[in-house]
Amino acid sequence: MSIPLGVPVEIDGQDVIIARDVIGTEALGHTRENQVFTEVEGIGEDGRPPIFIDENELGRLRNAYPGVPVYGLWQLLFANDKVTLGEELIIYPTGQNSGIYLRLNPNADLYSPASILDSSEYKDNYIADLPGQPMDKAIRLSVGTAGLSLPETPAYTRHEKYEKDRQITQRRWVIVGGICVAVMLTAAAINYALFSIHTMKLKAFQSKQLELQTLATRMAELERTRLMVHPNDSLVLDRIRDLVDYDPGLRSPTTGDFGVPEGLSTNFTNELQMFVTSPNISTDLATVYPWAKTAKTPHGTYVLSFDRYSEEGSQ
Repeated sequence: MSIPLGVPVEIDGQDVIIARDVIGTEALGHTRENQVFTEVEGIGEDGRPPIFIDENELGRLRNAYPGVPVYGLWQLLFANDKVTLGEELIIYPTGQNSGIYLRLNPNADLYSPASILDSSEYKDNYIADLPGQPMDKAIRLSVGTAGLSLPETPAYTRHEKYEKDRQITQRRWVIVGGICVAVMLTAAAINYALFSIHTMKLKAFQSKQLELQTLATRMAELERTRLMVHPNDSLVLDRIRDLVDYDPGLRSPTTGDFGVPEGLSTNFTNELQMFVTSPNISTDLATVYPWAKTAKTPHGTYVLSFDRYSEEGSQ
């Protein structure tokens, strides 16, 4: 039982091609002219030497089967832990009398992958690079496609690796550029939001400041016009009540009345309170109320006045 090489085969639910590969740096010394090997996998964590594949063979398979991924045989077997070590020679038959082999260092640990020296092919049960090497003690591997899992990465030529790395780099730069643009846009949005909030708060502050200034101005005006002493007009009211009781026809003067000064205001807050009596009143009110001053007019009325702040002659 062996895995077909160089043709499409289904492994792990996918059509793939398994190609001959070589393992170990000494294997590169057996290459033919014009052969160019590319690394499929580097040194393993267990010390297994790197695995290589012929780029010319890889290119031929690409042309013959476009789009089908290619994996190396030893790459596949090591990925699935199908390589049994313990002898100097490990054989994987690909035909009745042919196959490929691994050679380990007989002076090292034969159970360690780090002891692998190289790999190559044999035909007619004979290893041309190892004349006299007995094959009867070799460990023979028998592995089919059933139950195998594909390695993480298929084989690529150097040019394909370069293009793949370049695309990855480009995608990273696109991502970095996108992140930078996003950061810039976010920063701009935050700055605009903070500026808008600052402008709004500044306007609110200016409005409050103007309101405070207006209130301060009004307070200053109220301070200037406020009454230092609570007004008491009881004396004036008492005198007016007495005059009205005596002369119900008593009225406030107008500037057209005889003996009334031009432009006189009848405001109650004036220091001099003036009234005009009823016509043809028989009594001069100055004789009744000593605090009153009177002057008779040609119309038979009296112009009466008194000082609202003077208590002289008050009864």
